[in-house]
Amino acid sequence: MSRQRDKRAAFVLALLLVLVFAFGQAQRASADRRAATDPAARESLASGNAAAVLHD
Repeated sequence: MSRQRDKRAAFVLALLLVLVFAFGQAQRASADRRAATDPAARESLASGNAAAVLHD
């Protein structure tokens, strides 16, 4: 029974990772669309990228 539980846990973890990745991609696409239409959003997106580079 423990093996079945381990398989289920691995499946749930994999599903969670896929959902997090998909949500991140959707957020990025949304930010890119906003930046394409709104100059203020473009500046915000650029400053966010600069902050990420500085943080690393």
